[in-house]
Amino acid sequence: MHLDENDFLQAEEKFKKSLELIPDRASTLTNLSVTQFKLKKYLEAKASAENAILVEANNIEAYLNLGLIEKEFNNPEFALQLFTKALTLKPDYAEAWSNKGVTLHELKRYEEAMIHYDKALTLKPDYAEAWSNQGNILHELKRFNEAIAHHDKAIMLKPDYAEAWSNKGIALNEMKRFEEAITHYDKALALKPNYAEAWSNKGVTLHEIKRYEEAIACYGKALSLKSAIDWAYGDLLHTKMKICSWSGLDDSLDMISKKVMANERVSQPFLLLALSDDARLHKKSSEIYVQSNYPVNTFLGAIPKHLNHQKVRVAYFSADFHNHATGYLMAELFELHDKSQFELIGFSFGPITNDEMRQRLAKSFDQFIEVSNKSDIEIAQLSRRLNIDIAIDLKGLTQNSRTGIFAYRAAPIQVNYLGYPGTMGAEYMDYIIADKTIIPPESQAFYSEKVAYLPNSYQVNDSKRMISHRKFTRQELGLPDDGFVFCCFNNNFKILPETFEEWMRILEVSYGSLRIMYGRQRISRKKL
Repeated sequence: MHLDENDFLQAEEKFKKSLELIPDRASTLTNLSVTQFKLKKYLEAKASAENAILVEANNIEAYLNLGLIEKEFNNPEFALQLFTKALTLKPDYAEAWSNKGVTLHELKRYEEAMIHYDKALTLKPDYAEAWSNQGNILHELKRFNEAIAHHDKAIMLKPDYAEAWSNKGIALNEMKRFEEAITHYDKALALKPNYAEAWSNKGVTLHEIKRYEEAIACYGKALSLKSAIDWAYGDLLHTKMKICSWSGLDDSLDMISKKVMANERVSQPFLLLALSDDARLHKKSSEIYVQSNYPVNTFLGAIPKHLNHQKVRVAYFSADFHNHATGYLMAELFELHDKSQFELIGFSFGPITNDEMRQRLAKSFDQFIEVSNKSDIEIAQLSRRLNIDIAIDLKGLTQNSRTGIFAYRAAPIQVNYLGYPGTMGAEYMDYIIADKTIIPPESQAFYSEKVAYLPNSYQVNDSKRMISHRKFTRQELGLPDDGFVFCCFNNNFKILPETFEEWMRILEVSYGSLRIMYGRQRISRKKL
């Protein structure tokens, strides 16, 4: 009764007392294991489940619970074996099919996960959790409308299912339907006010629409409820940097750095580049992030080198083939490739625009392929079918990147270039193109990639770009007619307190010098 009412502490006490009277009752041991799992007492839960199996070798529920425990211990392969054992004993066990699907999802084995969810839903059509979990798979496969339909089905079956509301919010956020996403997070939080992940997800969306102070509040709430939310500490600090909120910065950065070095999923690597010059920290954070989100995936098998081409097939992958800094830098480089020796393919997974830069870039490739609606594995498969020799990732670990493509091996040689001059920490990225300013020779140890040096600057630029002849006036920019104007064109998050203090010192010195200079001029005029 206590277990049914979610009074897990009372339930645990009752089950233990029952076992004192009848020590070898398998059902009581199984229920105790479930209760201890709910209380996050995973080692005790494991012992209880194992004891239940010793008493009753074919205890299906105990095998299922052991699988869930092994998932918590980050042993997904062993968890799969346990779920499979439960299904061997009871092939029509919908919960085991669904939980095995969740584990396959975590292992990025999406097609297999879909099959398992389909089986669970065939056995139990009103299984709301399976509908929403399958929606999460469809999200990963970039089938967002289908994902939303699955979450809607889950909500229809179980209107108080907070996780389904939040999951739908994530899909809406991906589709840039930000206000709808926030509405769904709010619904999830109305149903489950202490739902830390929903608070964090809401923070992500608020950050996207530049409502930074609200985002900061959401991240703070999430972390107050659950300190182990992946990447949330980094997201919180990065958002605070967006509005130059520097209170507690040193302590926050010190805490994040220690957690990264302890192998915790505390911050995305890109966010740390602006905050620290510690190359070891950068490499470690990249390794943690890539291993967590884009580990090596051998589903497509080994990839052979292509030796029989008349031309080397080079593919560039980016979300920025339009009016974007990457396009402005790279346009002429694409045009200058020796087309007698190289065949050039562009894989575009960014917004579909019709601006002047996109038209120019598309013309510079032998093939320009729009793949924004394809999943990572589909893009990798297409790259393999085209026999790409060298795949060049222009995004790295920046916003809108698709690192998962390269985890599947899109080409025999894979290169990190331009967009992210830090290490990606991924064993499947073979080279990074750099110069000796970006990566001094003594810093190569902090890169997982081999460094291919360009002789002067790693950053290409377009010599055809026209420099505007327009002269801006102070008045149209809202500036005074006289006085010294100090400008910084970086994003706010790149401004550290030490930098700001130096600017203020420069301005103070400049102001003092100008005051002295103007004072002397006035004295001089009087003498005349």
